[in-house]
Amino acid sequence: MKGEGTPFRTKPVYFGPNDLTLIKNRAQCLVCFDIIISTHRHDFVSCKCGAISVDGGLAYSRRLGEPEHINDLNIYGPKSISKSEARRLEVQIAERDEAKDEDHVPPFLEDTVQIEA
Repeated sequence: MKGEGTPFRTKPVYFGPNDLTLIKNRAQCLVCFDIIISTHRHDFVSCKCGAISVDGGLAYSRRLGEPEHINDLNIYGPKSISKSEARRLEVQIAERDEAKDEDHVPPFLEDTVQIEA
């Protein structure tokens, strides 16, 4: 049949810490379970009980309070990039994947530990 036996493989794209930007600056208080969100740079928000606070909006992420009272719920996503930058990254990813193919290590196994039986 047409199209049968033609498997395709897509390689995952990995984002490093410098490729991500803050999309939502939020945290949950583990004392009162309130979820608080800072929406702009000088938006200093505290939970109902006052145990934690969030500041910074999308410019930076600042937390105040005891670390054991804070559940960090920040959301990060990829930065917008130009077409030339996207092409440069595609070339780098392809070169990296070719090097991995030479070493016979699939990309999804590069950070795993293999246990011999």
